[in-house]
Amino acid sequence: MDRQRGFTLIEMIVVLVVLGLIGGIVIARGPSRSATLEVKQAVGMVAQAMRGARAAAIADDRTETIEIDTIGHTVRAGSARPVLLPGAVGITAVMIAAAAPPETIVRRRYVAIRFAPDGSSSGGGVVLAEGNVRMAVGVDWLTGRVRFADGL
Repeated sequence: MDRQRGFTLIEMIVVLVVLGLIGGIVIARGPSRSATLEVKQAVGMVAQAMRGARAAAIADDRTETIEIDTIGHTVRAGSARPVLLPGAVGITAVMIAAAAPPETIVRRRYVAIRFAPDGSSSGGGVVLAEGNVRMAVGVDWLTGRVRFADGL
């Protein structure tokens, strides 16, 4: 029998202890998260809710409203349950003032965007940000089209 092959019990224990220490450090650090991914996730959730509200307004031939609470981090379309957005993402509601010049913006805690049965809307949107990452989701008042842009 060749005694040079394999590992001794002590060597295996040392390797397991080192792996356990590395695993403990990784777990203590917590999950890694990306600000960009969290903002994109929030943008996707808001855009999906807006598009769903517009589609429901057209399909049901009635006005549908989407409400966004910038402090509570929730989005609710119609009578559906509110959808909770990631808490780390800051939300600023942006409503275009109807009687003011286009560059005038009114900022609010709550924003309610209404979609008419013909697909048009009251317009408005939100800016979502975390750190240096900023994206906006907006609704065109005439067509009801939902758009989003990054790098604001």
